[in-house]
Amino acid sequence: MEEDWDLEISLGDQFQKQVNIQPTVNSNPEYRDTPQSYRPTRGGFNSDRPRTYNRSTQDRSRHQPNGWDNNSSSSLRPGRGRGRGSALERPHQGSRQRSDRFGNETEETDGSENVVITVPSQMVGRIIGRQGSKIRELQETSGATIQVERNSSGEDTEVTISGDPSAVQTAKQLIDDLTKPREYSSSRGDNSYGSSYRNSSRDQRPNRTTDNWGGDTQGNAEGSTGGSTEQMSITNDHVNKLSGRNMFRIKEIESGCGVKLKIWHEYSDGYNTTVDITGSTESIAKAKEMINNLLNPSFGRGGFMDSDRTNIDWDALNKAAKERELARWADAVPIIKDFYHENPQIAAMTPEEIEDAREKLGVIVKDQIEEGSSTRKIPNPIQTFEDAFQDYPDILREMKKQKFEKPSPIQCQGWPVALKGYDLIGIAQTGSGKTLAFLLPGLIHIDLQPTPRAQRGGPNVLVLSPTRELALQIESEVRKYSYKGIKCVCVYGGGDRRKQIDVVTKGVEIIIATPGRLNDLIQNQFVNVESVTMLVLDEADRMLDMGFEPQILKILLDVRPDRQTIMTSATWPPGVRRLSQKYMKDPIFVNVGSLDLSACHSVTQLVDFVEEEEKKDRLMDFIENMSETDKVLVFVGRKVTAENLSCDMFMADINVQCIHGNREQYDREQALDDFRTGYARILIATDVASRGLDIVDITHVLNYDCPNHIEEYVHRVGRTGRAG
Repeated sequence: MEEDWDLEISLGDQFQKQVNIQPTVNSNPEYRDTPQSYRPTRGGFNSDRPRTYNRSTQDRSRHQPNGWDNNSSSSLRPGRGRGRGSALERPHQGSRQRSDRFGNETEETDGSENVVITVPSQMVGRIIGRQGSKIRELQETSGATIQVERNSSGEDTEVTISGDPSAVQTAKQLIDDLTKPREYSSSRGDNSYGSSYRNSSRDQRPNRTTDNWGGDTQGNAEGSTGGSTEQMSITNDHVNKLSGRNMFRIKEIESGCGVKLKIWHEYSDGYNTTVDITGSTESIAKAKEMINNLLNPSFGRGGFMDSDRTNIDWDALNKAAKERELARWADAVPIIKDFYHENPQIAAMTPEEIEDAREKLGVIVKDQIEEGSSTRKIPNPIQTFEDAFQDYPDILREMKKQKFEKPSPIQCQGWPVALKGYDLIGIAQTGSGKTLAFLLPGLIHIDLQPTPRAQRGGPNVLVLSPTRELALQIESEVRKYSYKGIKCVCVYGGGDRRKQIDVVTKGVEIIIATPGRLNDLIQNQFVNVESVTMLVLDEADRMLDMGFEPQILKILLDVRPDRQTIMTSATWPPGVRRLSQKYMKDPIFVNVGSLDLSACHSVTQLVDFVEEEEKKDRLMDFIENMSETDKVLVFVGRKVTAENLSCDMFMADINVQCIHGNREQYDREQALDDFRTGYARILIATDVASRGLDIVDITHVLNYDCPNHIEEYVHRVGRTGRAG
């Protein structure tokens, strides 16, 4: 059904009664088929088109602030008008009233003029504005009534302007300014502020003065401040900065300088936006200075410069911050970090022997000590467990229980560096034994600190991990080594928070945590990390990929600066380098193999090309031919795939477990436990298990769905053939 829209009606200066004609649905079929024609007329109306009325030029905002909004809550008494809830209480002076053939009352204003103009349809939005704000401004400024055709479907739309000739002419000029592009004197991309623009031959809008123009940044007409209007251009990137939150900056400049500002968003050319400044000459100059200083702090070079502006001495601030940090930790008890006594045979190695040993191990060692600092000797690589832990027989006994034959390459060079107390960056591929590289030195570090454990007030070793599975895996590895009664706890999101708090408050020496849950416990004062003397960032590259850097930095604010820091990673991206430069002190870089990510070379890799619909049958054939000692980890790309495969196998009486991000933490832990113990020899998992899943007896890793990135493939392959 057709809707008939009328704008507000002003009934004369004597009455100031406002009528809001709302859309009325006319069910008359004849009326619906009647076209709405718009032809220039003078002193009357065509009954087949919407009515227009002469408007009062006085401010209507006090009567009806939302005149264009057809849901306005202005107080109107029911009457005879066609709009619902509208009333035509008294006609305009000098007008006559009549009814059309549909019984609708119309009003003809003597001496008024109706003019129809056409504008491009894509420009109609500029005329109406948001919720009718622009069309109200145009009517209030010109004193004319403006009505836009609503049912136009062509390239042009008709706009009817009604009122006295001068008002109609003013309205036409304003609409012409809105719908025609402006040429700026400054070229595109010009970042200079205060540049003016000129009117082109198509832009005939006269220079505005505050005699008949004004307005805030929302396009609402306001009173004049006196003086003239000048214009300046700013880049679109700085519009929000000039406006401020809730127009705070605009209001601040207007009140401080005694001017009125208007940002012409609709005149933006894609690069620059025009700003009108209305006021006295001195006020405008002051406002321009404030705007330039706000948008371009370096504008003072050759331009306006705020005499009160002070330059920030960042060097002095950084120096003061370091002094405050030193003062905070001045009373802290010194810590011991050097626990290494080099085996005489290892110490007697010649440079050629050292180089040959590192070459066989595939180890690259680099000292990251700052230039100008005193040189230091990098510990030589060891060859046996006794070379590293000859002074710690309890550690050796625990190592023998695990039946390790010899240290891995990262352990051969990493243990001497960590036991010596140096900061260590360990870069090695997944499955290379990085966990033990920091774990065993950490146990010795805790035991030999000078402060008794009961007086330390918190943990000594803090291990940050990107995922809960990896954190639980590290905790499981720690529990394998019973050393001097050292206790540990794993805190992670999704676990029993109350239980974790109970364990932490009773006192532990090692905390393995994910950054989110640890920050929660620190903020609620359940954990005090000021006692931490050894910090481990495990899988640092993954933590940065997951967006944990802000949380890590927040944790490190409360950790003493003279700590020992160990960082492990499978890759060496720029983010990890930046983190090491900022929070590590003269670290020693130990890299095993290539810096580029590559799969574990001890794993045989086979590729079987099958069609998508044949993958499930191929998987079931493989499972049917498994031996009793085989243990298979199947990686899939989607959680629903993991659920479907596990359900199908369960229905086929196959012991299988499933792990993915949507499962509850208890179920995930139970699935991993069943897989470790052999109760279920098949585990179907998404990439949530591709890192840190340390199950030594995995015989096969199947990629049911290929990963999206080669990095994930490498981490999947690394789940087998692991060395701790």
